Amino acid sequence: MIYRQKEAITGNFRGPDQSIAVLSGSHYPGTNGLIAKVFTISKSGKIATIKTGLESTLGSITWNEDGGGIGVASWADKGEVIYS
Repeated sequence: MIYRQKEAITGNFRGPDQSIAVLSGSHYPGTNGLIAKVFTISKSGKIATIKTGLESTLGSITWNEDGGGIGVASWADKGEVIYS
């Protein structure tokens, strides 16, 4: 086992070199839940937490196998691209 998830996984995407990006703990505004987290898991099992600045309103992520950045969006229609 590489990582044991406690909150619901609300999005996961394959990235370059067989890595994945995971969004956990996201919840609708006005509802209770943990602060959302984005992290990556590499092919070798290394886990890295990604700081987005949108944790309290983080709603979705996207990544692709060609690399580049991880796109994140908030429930407040704000977003950014984080380069890995």
